[in-house]
Amino acid sequence: MIKLAPRKAALLGAIALLAVVYIAQLVLDGRAGAKTLEADGIDMLTVEKTDGSSYILSKTGDIWTIGSGNGSTDRVPADQSKAAAFASALESVKVLGVVSSGGSASRFGFTEGTGGEDAPNLTITASAKGKKVRTIVAGKAASVPSQTYVRADGSSDVLLVSGDYLARFDVTVDDLKQKEAPAPVVDAGGSADDAGVADDAGGSADGAPALQTQ
Repeated sequence: MIKLAPRKAALLGAIALLAVVYIAQLVLDGRAGAKTLEADGIDMLTVEKTDGSSYILSKTGDIWTIGSGNGSTDRVPADQSKAAAFASALESVKVLGVVSSGGSASRFGFTEGTGGEDAPNLTITASAKGKKVRTIVAGKAASVPSQTYVRADGSSDVLLVSGDYLARFDVTVDDLKQKEAPAPVVDAGGSADDAGVADDAGGSADGAPALQTQ
């Protein structure tokens, strides 16, 4: 067995103790910052993308529609399940912790409005009955899958939240449109509507000779 000098053993013990304390502090800090941001009844989402384009999802009654955010009033039915999932993601935002309070946040993917060549951050604004209830500014995706650095509701704090907001919301109007139902399959013998119906007077639907009446 290798024996360590008392001084060296004491030093290694102190380092190990400090490491344990540091890890425990990180765990406690993460737990202290964990919370859920709640909002109810979201019926409109405006998404401003990094390329300068935007789209608007809005709900009337039980139906979601989508349109461009460029001032056009044209609206089309949205994919209802996707639209509902978007609203749900903003109604309940799971915060895993606060990673930065004040100071530069460029390392978390925020452009800080410097006016340089960096693209603006993806910004999502949610409203309920005409009142703004949630704003999310997305930084970059975290190294852990399905986590994103964001700023919420006008705060300068950088939050680590559950969910990949960039992959989910950085989509196009076409991606969110309600897809048309596929056309019915038509076989070579006739259309889907007249399948099984005799197409001439000489035969029945099952191909047997037609019965002659007197």
